[in-house]
Amino acid sequence: WLFWVTVLAVKWVVGLGSIAAIQQAITDLRTSQPGREALNELPQVAFGPNWDKDMVEWLAIWGTGFICYIADTQYWFVLGCGLLGFVLSVYQRGWGLHTLVSEDAICGVPQRFAERVILAAPRGNQN
Repeated sequence: WLFWVTVLAVKWVVGLGSIAAIQQAITDLRTSQPGREALNELPQVAFGPNWDKDMVEWLAIWGTGFICYIADTQYWFVLGCGLLGFVLSVYQRGWGLHTLVSEDAICGVPQRFAERVILAAPRGNQN
């Protein structure tokens, strides 16, 4: 769980920086932003050529930022699960990393099958 606390804490800090960068980019583009117009001005500007374009740009920029954040979260999840799977596989082999790397696992399949399946199978009625 320490891994996930660290990842989410770093993502939170980076997310705040990303939000500031996206907001700065929108401000530098000098586009209209939702909620910035007064309510009495909204009917005049809502269907103007610039306001519609600006709202599409605003939605595209924030949507792209959100998708990147979600994709990054999925990347860290896959990386964490892969790391956890590797550690568990090494643990199950008695921390013998050299056997995991140097052993030819395909050649050992018949022997392991015989040891674990055939010999461990219950004997039937022998008349």
